[in-house]
Amino acid sequence: MAKRNGGTRKNGKSNGSTPPAEQQKQEDGWVPPTMQDAGQQRLPDGTFAPHEPTDQARKQVETMAGLGITDDDIAVILGISVDTLRQYYNEEKRRGTANAKVRIYMKTYQLALGGDRTMLIWWEKTRGGMSEKQQLDVNVTDTRTPEEIESEEQIRTGKILSIVDQVRKRKAGAA
Repeated sequence: MAKRNGGTRKNGKSNGSTPPAEQQKQEDGWVPPTMQDAGQQRLPDGTFAPHEPTDQARKQVETMAGLGITDDDIAVILGISVDTLRQYYNEEKRRGTANAKVRIYMKTYQLALGGDRTMLIWWEKTRGGMSEKQQLDVNVTDTRTPEEIESEEQIRTGKILSIVDQVRKRKAGAA
């Protein structure tokens, strides 16, 4: 018989109500970090002691930032708030992101030099300043009134109709 509130069945398998973190712990031995794991001690008044960054946490933040993991997710993994993450680990986040960019640019550059046409195009557009965008400079300095424009259009239309009539007359005379 299964226990209530997230217990296990007699056969040792989860009954489906075990919290996901506990299931992870049971399945692969990974234990999700908690505030205590991150060096956060709960004080008698219920608040947490000030965060003390460790070398291990700094390296984790740098690695996760380099992989593009969000601040929210990094904070959850470390068991701290996003504000605490930004206060104590900003340099690690910047370094991790910069290192990732360097590795990606190096790989892209190598692929481009190796003849990968897609990477050549990408490199030229992003790093070489090329673009497929066309800039259209529209500077309207026409000071004519709508009546003047309409009058000119009527004159042009009249000229066109006159030319059409001349062409018809020539064709009729040639036939």
